[in-house]
Formats: sequence, structure tokens, C-alpha cells
Amino acid sequence: MIVYGPREVGPAARRSRVTGADRLAGYQKEFLSVKTRIAKLAAATSVAAVVTLGAGCAGPELDAMQADIESLKGATAAAQDTAAGAASDAEAARTEAGQASRTANRALSAAREAQACCAANSEKIERMFKKSMMK
Repeated sequence: MIVYGPREVGPAARRSRVTGADRLAGYQKEFLSVKTRIAKLAAATSVAAVVTLGAGCAGPELDAMQADIESLKGATAAAQDTAAGAASDAEAARTEAGQASRTANRALSAAREAQACCAANSEKIERMFKKSMMK
């Protein structure tokens, strides 16, 4: 995914990095899109069933339409299961991202403490060296 700012359009545009939050937002939008499609498909199926029954279809045509409706219901259920799986995957990714962020913050804190300790030790050694040179 390439994200351009309002002033970064054209061949010389710079690419910006895509973060985990951007990907997660994309998965959430995709999940909502699938959910919307499923709802529209279910509504269209219901309308088709009502129109068919209201029109007075009888015999094998009605049976064929009912079979089509049942197959569409199965497809809708499968799509809902897929959407639920995608939602749980997105939640798991969000949890892992939070844990990774906390780990990175702890590592940064430890690195800063180590740098401060190193600077203090260097300063002590420098003072000791100067004292020994003055004697």
C-alpha cells in the first residue's frame, strides 16, 4: 500500500511507510465491506423469494428457485464464517502489535539506561586518567 500526501502527487512523489495500524484499518474496512455485501445479498435473496412467491410461480420453477435460494443461503453462511475468521485474525494481529510495541518500549528504555551508564563510566575513567596524568 502506497500512501501519498496531498502535495506528493506525480512521478517525483515520495513513498511513505505503511504501518501496522494502516494495514489493520484496511482489514477492518475489508471486513465491513464483506459484511455489507453479505447483508445486501441476503436482502436481495429475500426480495427474490417474495417476488417469486407473489407472482404465483408453481411447479418445477418454484422448486428450482427454492433450491437456488437454499444454495445462496449456504453461500451467505460461508461468507459470514469467513468474515468472522477475518475479524478474529484482525483482533489477534492488534493484540500482537500491542505486545510488540510494549516490548520495543522496554528495549528502548533498557538501551537508554545502558547508554547513560556507559557515559557515566566514560566520564569516571576520563577523570581518573586526568588525575593520574597530573601527578
